[in-house]
Amino acid sequence: MTWHQLGMVAEERRDFAAAEEAYRTALEIKQTFDDQHSAASTWHQLGMVAQERRDLAAAEEAYRTALDIFVAANDEHSAATVIGSCARLGQADPDRAEGLTAMVAGQTEMDAEDVRNLFFKAVSNAEEQA
Repeated sequence: MTWHQLGMVAEERRDFAAAEEAYRTALEIKQTFDDQHSAASTWHQLGMVAQERRDLAAAEEAYRTALDIFVAANDEHSAATVIGSCARLGQADPDRAEGLTAMVAGQTEMDAEDVRNLFFKAVSNAEEQA
């Protein structure tokens, strides 16, 4: 089992301290081998763990890092997943929503209104699935 997988198992068990530790170990290994795409996935997971722990600044920074890597790699699917996480973060902390909108707009070269619409759709889809 990889460190990333161990992090996912710990996250499912809601052991966020163990999940963060495993993800950070995975990130260190991925960065050592310059595996940026896999590192971006781990950054995204770290953001989700930080959000669960209510460390919203750390969540935003992790999402920013993941999105930056996915956009640079032209991985639209993974970027969209991170954008959905940003939308949920903005919903959890409305004071952070405009900053998240600006960050996503800047990294994706999208119009801020388009990002707001994406955020709305992401949150609506998440609520429908819940």
